Amino acid sequence: MNTNEEVEMLQWEGSLDISRARHCKESLLEAFDSFQNITVDLTLAEEIDIAIIQLLYAAHKEAQSRGIRFTVTGKVSPGCYRNIELSGFLCDPLNEESKAWCAIQKG
Repeated sequence: MNTNEEVEMLQWEGSLDISRARHCKESLLEAFDSFQNITVDLTLAEEIDIAIIQLLYAAHKEAQSRGIRFTVTGKVSPGCYRNIELSGFLCDPLNEESKAWCAIQKG
């Protein structure tokens, strides 16, 4: 059972694509085993593809099932923002569930 109330901040940077998905997934799984509050910061991401976007959404759902607070944040590049927007996973500021886990802004 996770008992650590500290926030685990995962700073993902560079090109976040399918080639990095396994590494990103492993870092999330390690965090899920040790923390109750996990934040992924995408501020330093240069690009992001659908594989990573889907991984983040799956992590959000997994966190919900485990009772873990999971947040994605960061001022992302216009290109990253556009990919997230086109994927359909962009956080809707009018949707309370979306606001609770996703705080991405266009940089």
